[in-house]
Formats: sequence, C-alpha cells, structure tokens
Amino acid sequence: MPSGSAAANDSPPAGKWNYGGKLGPVFWGDIDPAWTLCKTGTSQSPIDIPSSVEAGTKTKGKAKRKGKAKAKAKRKAKDKDKDKTKTKAEAVMGKLAIDYLPIPLRIRNTGLTVQIENIGNNYISIGKKRYELLGFHFHSPSEHTIAGKRYDLEMHLVHKAADEMLAVVTVLFEKGKANDALKGVWKKMPKKVADEAMDVGGKPVDLAPFTVLTQGYYQYSGSLTTPPCSEGVTYFVLAQIHEIAEKQVKQFRDLTNGRTNRLIQPLGERNVMMLKP
Repeated sequence: MPSGSAAANDSPPAGKWNYGGKLGPVFWGDIDPAWTLCKTGTSQSPIDIPSSVEAGTKTKGKAKRKGKAKAKAKRKAKDKDKDKTKTKAEAVMGKLAIDYLPIPLRIRNTGLTVQIENIGNNYISIGKKRYELLGFHFHSPSEHTIAGKRYDLEMHLVHKAADEMLAVVTVLFEKGKANDALKGVWKKMPKKVADEAMDVGGKPVDLAPFTVLTQGYYQYSGSLTTPPCSEGVTYFVLAQIHEIAEKQVKQFRDLTNGRTNRLIQPLGERNVMMLKP
C-alpha cells in the first residue's frame, strides 16, 4: 500500500508546502520525515515520456551512473533480484477500461489545486482488477511531458483498488478553443480556499470526452506528485491531447496563485509502455 494513499486526491495543508520558495518541491523531502521519498525515491512522478515509445512496445530508462564500482554493484544486485523487486504497480497487467457516469459537482479549492470528489459509481479496470474513482484535480502547466513537450494543463483522475493500490489516469490539455466539457467545473470553481469540498449544484460533469482510448496511452510505475510522494502508483497518460482556452487556464492559475507542477523526475530503470485498445 502506498504510504498516504488515503489522501491521494488530497494533500497535506497548503501552508506546509508549496510549489516555490523554501516550501517548494526541492525541499519537500526535508520538511517532514514522512516525506523523505520526495528526495530519495527512485520511482517518482512526473516523468518525460520518451519519444522512442511506440504502440505495443516498452522503453526502459537508463540509470545515471555515479561512482563506477558502486553503480556497477548496484546494477548487478538489481538485475539478480529484478523479478523480486518489481513494485506491485509494475506487475499490473491487462488493458485499461474506463467506466464513468456524469459526476455531481462537489468541489474544493485547496489553494494549490481545485478538486472534484467522486460520489458516484465510477471506476476503471486494469485487466480484472477494479479501481474506484476517488476524484480528480488539475495542475498547470502540465506535470508530465511527452518527448520534452510541456502542456498547459493536466488533469489527474485518481483511483484506488480494494487492496488500496493507486492508479492515476492523466489527461493533457493545450491552449486552443474553450473546453465545453469543463465549462461547468470552471463556472463553479470556488474562489475561497476551504478545508472540505462543497456541493455546488449545476450540471454534473461528464468525463467521457476525456477518456477516449483510441489513440492509446502510456503506462508506467510512479508516485504521487505531491507530498508524501508515495511510490507504487500506476500511471496511465492518455495520448489524446485536448484543447482548453487561454482564459480557462488563466482562471485556474489565478485561483492557485501561479504554477502548480512538480518538475520532471528521473526515469531511471523503469519501463514506459505504449498500449492501444
């Protein structure tokens, strides 16, 4: 079970950490002993999706070699115990399937993002394993990049299985025309920071336009992108890129006082797979 997974669609109080200054990402691992993975973890998120990943294939990252003898011994030990040291997330096999119904708007402005809690029967399946949707939230600019390209907004749909393992479906947006499917969410975004989500009424948000899998998706094993940076999280970064108006991005960033993305983390020796239905 990833440490802190119960708060996967939530985070520690915004006053304890931030995206810049002395409370920014480079200091997260020192702020709280429970957050040490933020600086010592080897399977952290977000990552840059390599350009070499093609449909039906996997690309393996290369670890940086610092200290020849030490690195060589470490690699040998990893190779010897490769099958034993795989995380549960890396062992997840099977195609991704998404089953969502429109979600009533229960929203919270945390000060660092806007969260929508799921109170309906929505889930994904990875093979035969089911993960319930906890909710979704946003980052701007995007946390993940594809072949070095960063996007203007990223949506994280956070899920948890019965064994408390986590899976995050990631949707990327670039500036263009207004996104009609998100208009209801943007209209109801609270201006005030709150400790709890509130029912705000309005038309339920339909996530179906964002979960089309025809262009495929990238899968890899990572971590929460906010403290405590827990590892063992399976990521599905959808290949289809959506449009969003510049004013929509600005509205979100105004509410969160600027950028809300963690910097790219080393891929190391992890595999990134590109899969299609």
